[in-house]
Amino acid sequence: MSPTAPLLLAALLSVDASLELHTPSPNLAELRLCFRGNGQQVRFELETQAGSNRSRQAGELRAGVQAQCPTLKRMTLRTEQRLESRLRWWVDGIEQPPLIRQLEGAP
Repeated sequence: MSPTAPLLLAALLSVDASLELHTPSPNLAELRLCFRGNGQQVRFELETQAGSNRSRQAGELRAGVQAQCPTLKRMTLRTEQRLESRLRWWVDGIEQPPLIRQLEGAP
């Protein structure tokens, strides 16, 4: 096996998770969760908190070459309110490092 073969194999087997949190307009937050891979089974748990409001979403999918986006949320973000999203996720049963994103409302 060549020295680069393990790196190529790891790249082929990896899954890319994208957790984006941004404000498309004042007082509006948008959350988008997407996965891309090569046929791996992905399980996820997404928790979002804005002030005292909390929402949770969980699901499973098979990651493909085309991005799959199981979550697209738009939320009102009050002045100076903090929004935080935490993603726990597993690829073929193996837990991956969590992703955490935060956003502050306009003052």
